[in-house]
Order: sequence, then structure tokens, then C-alpha cells
Amino acid sequence: MDASDYPGVQSLPHHSGTIFTVAISGATCSGKTTVVERLSQQLEHVITIHQDDFYKERECVPKSPEGILNWDTPEALDAEKLHEHVRRVIRDPHLFCPLCTSRSDYNAPAHTQHLLFIEGTMILSLRKVRALCHLSCFLTVDFDLCRQRRRTKSYNTNPEEIPDPPSYFDRYVWPAYLTQLQALQHDSSITFLDGSRATEELATSIGSAVSSSRNRIA
Repeated sequence: MDASDYPGVQSLPHHSGTIFTVAISGATCSGKTTVVERLSQQLEHVITIHQDDFYKERECVPKSPEGILNWDTPEALDAEKLHEHVRRVIRDPHLFCPLCTSRSDYNAPAHTQHLLFIEGTMILSLRKVRALCHLSCFLTVDFDLCRQRRRTKSYNTNPEEIPDPPSYFDRYVWPAYLTQLQALQHDSSITFLDGSRATEELATSIGSAVSSSRNRIA
């Protein structure tokens, strides 16, 4: 996939000298946010953008015929806002941004190589965002573990939607994950990881993939 496939998207240089961008996507409750937090503690000059900060207002989120809000479709996201935000951070990683989680030193020299993580369940379905990433990772998990984790998860976004409406996981969350996995599973440019593994193991694997990819394009 190349950014030139999408009108209005400018290709990233293979090595910008200032920022390296990583998409981390996958099933709900597969460990995406936790592993990014761990990597942020281990690595320097890290900036994180969370998909959850870019949902549309409730009245703009698609509804089922029964009136249930479907937060698990790309149409629930303000994809253009997210895309423009990623581009803005790429253009100037030293610029302070309230929507980013950052351990980056905004006073670091201009040549400092920052690391940008973009995490969320649907990131790799947003083609314009994915086209701006140097590395893409996808965390998988099986049905039973995913549902178990979902039932016990504490949410910071849309708390009124938790617990899920009856059958929401079976009718919306899991099918959306399977659809995305089916669309991506044969893409050799994506690093697939088992989300049931320990956070430390996942962080090590992704950290190694980041290092290898950086070295290849340096």
C-alpha cells in the first residue's frame, strides 16, 4: 500500500529523520493500549495518539434498527480529523498537543527521532491513516478470551455504554473484528501478534519490529 493510492495523501519519506510512525490495531481487549503504555515507558521520545479520542458525537454515530449505537464501525470515527491530526504531529512532533500522550522532549534537537504510536481497534481500516505509517501491527485474540476481557474492562470513553447492551459484543464487536481480520490477514506488510501473550512479551516483539524496520529504512 502506498499513500499515492489515495488522493490528497502525501507520501511519507522512508526516513523523515524526525518521526517514525507505528499503527497498533486489533481486537478489542487484545492489549493494544497496555502494550503501548509499556513501550512508552521503555523507549524515548514517544508520542501516542488514541483512536478513542476521535469518535464522532453520539448523534452522528450509526444506529442499529433497534436504536443501539454502533461504536465498532469506522463510520463512528471522525476519520478525517484523525488523519489530519496524525499529519500535524508528523509535520511537527515538537508541537505540544493536548490530544497526544507524550513522553517526548519538546525541546529536543530538531534531528531527534521521535516514535509515534497510533492505537485503536480500527486504525488499519482507515486507509489514509495507515498510508502514513512506517510499521503496522495487529493483535489477535480468540472469541472466549476477548469476550471475557470485554466484560471485565473498565472504560474511560462512553461510560454510559458500559456494560454493553445485550448481545452487543456478539452482534457488533466480534463481527467487526472478524471482518477486519479477514481483510488484512494475507497482507505481508502487517506484523500479526497473539494478544493473549503477556504484555512484556508483546512489548518486546513490537519493540524488535520497530528496531528492525528502522534499520531497514535508515
